[in-house]
Amino acid sequence: MTRFVYLSDTHWGIETPGYTMQASLPSRLPELLAALEAWMDAHGPVDFVLHGGDMIDSTCEENIDRAAEVFQLSVPVYLCLGNHDLTRENAAQMWLDRAQHLFLESVNFTIETLDCLIHVVPNQWGPEPYVWNGVQEPHFLPEQERFIEAGLERQDDRIHILSTHSPFCGVPADQTGLTEPFHRPPQGFVELGEALCVAHRSLHCVLGAHSHINTCVVAHTAHFVTSSSFVEIPFDFKCFDLADGHLSMTTHSLANWIGAMAGYDYEKMFVQGRACDRAFGR
Repeated sequence: MTRFVYLSDTHWGIETPGYTMQASLPSRLPELLAALEAWMDAHGPVDFVLHGGDMIDSTCEENIDRAAEVFQLSVPVYLCLGNHDLTRENAAQMWLDRAQHLFLESVNFTIETLDCLIHVVPNQWGPEPYVWNGVQEPHFLPEQERFIEAGLERQDDRIHILSTHSPFCGVPADQTGLTEPFHRPPQGFVELGEALCVAHRSLHCVLGAHSHINTCVVAHTAHFVTSSSFVEIPFDFKCFDLADGHLSMTTHSLANWIGAMAGYDYEKMFVQGRACDRAFGR
């Protein structure tokens, strides 16, 4: 059996939160991680933690060093780089130089267990590879697409999961109450995600972050999952269990563990997702 925790969008190092969907308390990240450790002790064993991106809010040596220190947990922690992790030239190499333990050889890597292969591939945002300068045009480099295809063709008798930062689909209107999907990526990126599922039936789940919203969209044979921000009330994270060809996901809150709900916006309860966005089994 494999069990891992998935969380995202901690924005460590930010002074004044920018884009948020609920009240954000990034300065309480060390306390939240201590609570997560307690949760894992109570509900474990957990094999590793996968961070879906935006571990920090802007790229500098100090922020990377502080993040590498605060995410020293009792289990390995891996990172799929998000746009806020890549706000300057040479950012990817800075991460590899200063926080190599968050990756496996490269920023594109595969976590392999007896139950699954998790392909961690941070999407690009603009014309300059591994640099975000405000452009929101998610895509993969040709070599990243080859990496994904080659990975998905390996051991197709096991469950495959793809982790990137930008979701492949928007938040459904029937979740938000809006007239159209929220935070929907460009059509080309949507079609790429669908094409990967059609070509590779072993791809059971696609993980994203970025929107700070819990949602789960089922398309073809895959569950497309996004997560709310770990540092926004009620401090949600996800737990994935894999065994004997089965995959399940549950979503958990740390609000009761640290006693913080003041500032929660009940008019945005859609951020936490419906029952189908918070759990599934297959």
